[in-house]
Amino acid sequence: MKIAYDGIDKGMIELSDIGRRDSLDVYSRHVGQDQYIRFGDEITLVETDYVISSAVKGMLKKLADEGIISINPATAVAFESMVPNGTTGTVTTTEAVLTFDVDPTTLAIGDVTVTGATKGVLSGTGLTRTLTLTAISVLDGENIMVQLTNPAGFAFTPTTLSAPAWVADTDVVFSNLTANGSTGAVTTDELTLTFDVEPTGLVAGDITLTGATKGALTGSGTSWTLAISAITVLDGETVNVALANPVGYAITPTNKDVIVWVAP
Repeated sequence: MKIAYDGIDKGMIELSDIGRRDSLDVYSRHVGQDQYIRFGDEITLVETDYVISSAVKGMLKKLADEGIISINPATAVAFESMVPNGTTGTVTTTEAVLTFDVDPTTLAIGDVTVTGATKGVLSGTGLTRTLTLTAISVLDGENIMVQLTNPAGFAFTPTTLSAPAWVADTDVVFSNLTANGSTGAVTTDELTLTFDVEPTGLVAGDITLTGATKGALTGSGTSWTLAISAITVLDGETVNVALANPVGYAITPTNKDVIVWVAP
């Protein structure tokens, strides 16, 4: 049993105040011939029945209740770093490596809380642990947070660290571009853009239109409609739609032509 004189400084505490005199040899074997504990000392006691009793209901417990000593004090552990893997825009984070200055032997997955991702399995020994991660919910380059609850026998400082996680762009195929209207009769006033995957976050500002003036962009899912006006090409000629990638998406191809119609 470890006893740390780490609370309120009451000066030197005589060992006989902690245990019966016929148990002093138990203490002196671990502290030497000095039969006092000084503030800041930590000693190890042989767990005799009397020592255990003292910790449960005797003098050791009284001193602990008064905040003078700690019984089996936690070992201080520096939570030094938390480093997610991955690469911005191309490789999604799947794990984070946690580093400590002391091996927190009792640390378990239940002691770990993750914000910004879903935790998986905690593995490793010694000064590092590897935490698997899925379902990253922050944007590429934004921070996830790992918070540790102190396991038995250890106290982390700090208990929380944050670091950027990485999310690969979602590939989107710009599969089709069509125009309404009809030759010589009905002027085109909207274009329909079709994708294989919904490019969430696509806005009119991501679109450059050549050959006409763009208006509002509406739609969702895989089909979007772009209003157009003031067509500058002739009836039956093409306009071009070029797309900039919205955050988190990689669109290919980035532009398409389509025939538009201009009524006389």
